[in-house]
Amino acid sequence: MPRKASLWWLWVLLVLVAIAGAFAGWWFVHKKRVQALVRIFKPAHELAYARLRVLVAENLVEAGRIKEFYERISGILRHYIEDRFDLRAPERTTEEFLVELQRTDVLAASDKEVLGEFLMHCDLVKFAKHDPTTEQIQRTFDLVKDFIERTKSDERQIDVTDRVDAETASTAEVV
Repeated sequence: MPRKASLWWLWVLLVLVAIAGAFAGWWFVHKKRVQALVRIFKPAHELAYARLRVLVAENLVEAGRIKEFYERISGILRHYIEDRFDLRAPERTTEEFLVELQRTDVLAASDKEVLGEFLMHCDLVKFAKHDPTTEQIQRTFDLVKDFIERTKSDERQIDVTDRVDAETASTAEVV
């Protein structure tokens, strides 16, 4: 009796075509996704200016939240220093940071002195319940803005691709 022709090879061929199709689809999607990812780099001063704009827009001083304002403005300057000069300012206490700052030569002595006074003033407000005057608050903001303006550089760019912060969206100057 004649045997029916076996079609196992047809099934194997169909499975191989399905696997190849799935791989081709995955590769196409993955290649397109990799091509779509564009790294975004910004200078540290643009990030700091964006953070200052967000801080101003929140009107913390007008709302009487002075301590929070000082915490935020101190953080903005500390992050700027880390991004711009690669000094670990946000992770350290003021005393630890000032000791590290004295050991480096990335800033002029006058800038180091201004930073020390600024950080001590912020600590007084944040921890010693010092109540600053309106002029002191404005001087604090101006000091941060002037320091950023004086030390800004486009040499070192920060990768902001993965940052979802609204603060990094805009790059206009602070008025």
